[in-house]
Amino acid sequence: MREQQTEWPFQICTKEQIERMIEKIITENNKSLRFFAYRFVKDWELVNDIMQEVYIKVFKNIETLNDSSAIKSWLYSITANQRKDYLRTKYFRTTFLTDDFEGRLNSKL
Repeated sequence: MREQQTEWPFQICTKEQIERMIEKIITENNKSLRFFAYRFVKDWELVNDIMQEVYIKVFKNIETLNDSSAIKSWLYSITANQRKDYLRTKYFRTTFLTDDFEGRLNSKL
């Protein structure tokens, strides 16, 4: 049985229809995306933060999606990029800020 495709493009939908579609997309994909994010960061609190950012990006950019069959890959791409962003900021905090703190500490001793 073939899945019914979502109405596209978004320009013909009302704001309420778009919000309902986004809610449905999030509900259907939330669990798998959360596990996808967890495999990378190994911390459920961080997963919550990452997913919040993912869903903000979905809300802001859903109208740029032109093909309803690409929703899953689009969501996974956003999630993968958010995971990478997290690691970049974590690396920066642990490498540069720690080094800076140690440098300041040593100069005061």
